[in-house]
Amino acid sequence: MKHLTISGLVLSLFMVSALSGCAMFGGGEPSPPGVALAERYGLDAWDEVERIEFTFAVDRGEERGTRRTWSWDVAGNTFTARPGQDDARTVSLDDVPEDAQREHRGFINDSYWLLFPYYIVWSDNEVIDHGVTTMPGGDDPAHKLTVLYPAEGGYTPGDAYDLYVNPDSGLIEAWVFRRGNGDGGGAVSWENEVTFNGVTFATDHHGTPRGGFRLFFPYVKLWFKDGVVHEFEMPDLR
Repeated sequence: MKHLTISGLVLSLFMVSALSGCAMFGGGEPSPPGVALAERYGLDAWDEVERIEFTFAVDRGEERGTRRTWSWDVAGNTFTARPGQDDARTVSLDDVPEDAQREHRGFINDSYWLLFPYYIVWSDNEVIDHGVTTMPGGDDPAHKLTVLYPAEGGYTPGDAYDLYVNPDSGLIEAWVFRRGNGDGGGAVSWENEVTFNGVTFATDHHGTPRGGFRLFFPYVKLWFKDGVVHEFEMPDLR
């Protein structure tokens, strides 16, 4: 799921030239749809984040699956795999060595799940605004956006994500991943949002049918430039 090597990352609207159409989730002047969504999740507040640490977890049914913990020094542009463990490794995002490609791929994949609304602005993509439609498998209204990545570059080029946004809250309720811009799989929910100093995350995702697949973040901790620290933990009993 890599579409961005975070090198000299700057939150700049110059990176959204590929966005198309306009959308507005809430009051104020209209913004391009991808920017509006990122702003709803706290894009401006992200400027004040110094470091983030999180655990990415996947379970399938009753089977305990993957657990990976990462620390991202946003200011220093480095990430650390397995922080606090004997085999912890810190990698510069400005120059990822060949023998760190596996860690880099894992970090990009896992952080995409946590920070996807921001990655829409940070990475090279096209956002297509379909207007108001209905939620997958239901009748509730949803504002549908498709985020389409270039056919070349990254770990999985040409992928598409159909986002179903609640028209009232402006938050994603579900997405459908389409590999290579082909047919999609089942919808995956976005749930359990938490907000720290204006930065919002969805910490829980469930596949269709519910109970078969769960991807979640049992631990998220943020350090802000003003010295404030926020931490979120949920039970991980398996």
